[in-house]
Parts: sequence; C-alpha cells; structure tokens
Amino acid sequence: MAMQGASACRTALRRPGRPVQRCKMNVMPAQASPSGRHLALPAPAGLLPLSPTARVQVRAMLLAALLVPNAAAMARDPVQVDFRCLSTGGDRPIRLEWRVFSEAETDWTAAYVRYKGARRVIPLVLRSSAATQMQAGRPAEFKSVWLEVVAGKVAGEYDVTSQGANIYGFVYKNYQSGKEVSFAQDPDAMKDADCQWH
Repeated sequence: MAMQGASACRTALRRPGRPVQRCKMNVMPAQASPSGRHLALPAPAGLLPLSPTARVQVRAMLLAALLVPNAAAMARDPVQVDFRCLSTGGDRPIRLEWRVFSEAETDWTAAYVRYKGARRVIPLVLRSSAATQMQAGRPAEFKSVWLEVVAGKVAGEYDVTSQGANIYGFVYKNYQSGKEVSFAQDPDAMKDADCQWH
C-alpha cells in the first residue's frame, strides 16, 4: 500500500438542518512498492492530487527545464558545410551543386549533388580519399572518390581532385552505361548559400 493514514472528522453545517462531515487525513510517509523501483510520495498539504494527464505535462516541463540549461554544455563544434557550383560548359551545359558536410571531432563526412532543376538531391558516400603534398607551403592535393547512391543502390561515382579551395577535376562515371562526364567550377554561380544559375 502506498499510503497509510487515519482521519479525524468533524461535523459542520452546510445548510441549516443538513450536517456534513469534514475529514482531515493524516498522511503517513509513503512505502516502496514490492519491486523497490517505484515510490509513491504523499501530496503536500493543500494540493489536490494530479490527474494522469497533468502528471505527464508536469514531467514534460521538468524534463525541458533540465535539458535547456545543459544544451550549451552538450553542444560541440558544428558541422562544417562547403559547396561548389560546377558545369560541363558548352551550349547546353549540365549544371550541379556539390555540397560536403564534415565534422572534425569525429572525422565524419558526407556529401550530395543537386542537378539544376532537380527537386531532390543525390546522396554521396565517400569511398576513398588520399592527400599528396605538392610543394612546401602549398595546400595538399586531395583525390577522393564519392559513390552515387540512387534508390538504395550504387549507380555511379564522382572522382574529385582538389587543392585548397579549387577543384581541378570533377568527373562523373555512370556504372550502367559507362559514360563519363567532366565538370569544371562555375564561380559566377556561387552565391552566399547556394548555386544560382541564370
């Protein structure tokens, strides 16, 4: 039993000739449940017991109060985002935006490409990456291979060669057709947050 108590009652008159008993409950300390994991605490004097819905709301508010002050402490370095605008050139160029996400603390990286006019992005998974130091004092050259994932299957790959902020090679190869398409940076399309082509 969660609570034990004895009541002391007195008779009061609500209306003439209609006695009503009013009782004061003396609540004893709560006892632990047989499992020992739950403890029912007595309600403070003057407070009504909470309904199940109210208990859920109170727990939610308490949880929020605990999490908000600790949010800053739990935060770490944000994910870095970089993007490039690329095009095949020519009279009918194919244009795409290549966006890379990385987190230095966990050495995690991911990317996607979005072709001009497409509503959805194509996720890319890093298969390999290698760095070569070209000259002293110069940025290293990186060669990476990104696998294209379409409908849960690997459909092709992007071979990327970059040095510093510049991309010197960006070639897409489709596995089914074997066709390769070369892209070059399109700096005029790069804006603050995305690629904008006219």
